[in-house]
Amino acid sequence: MSQRTSVDQIAYLDAAAATTIGRAYKRRAVDALGLRPGHAVVDVGCGPGTDLGRLADAVRPDGLNHEVRLPY
Repeated sequence: MSQRTSVDQIAYLDAAAATTIGRAYKRRAVDALGLRPGHAVVDVGCGPGTDLGRLADAVRPDGLNHEVRLPY
């Protein structure tokens, strides 16, 4: 996969996630995890990390949020 193709795919996913429908989907996905303060959460293959803030908010103040970035 070329660098340009990778950037185009990331830009597309970022744009889709920023729509009203995309934001609602992301909110439902995190809610479905049942995360509560004090829980630990790991986002494996987090890409640009757009979900990390929402995950961290769900487990604060005593929880743990960690990302694992995988090479392309």
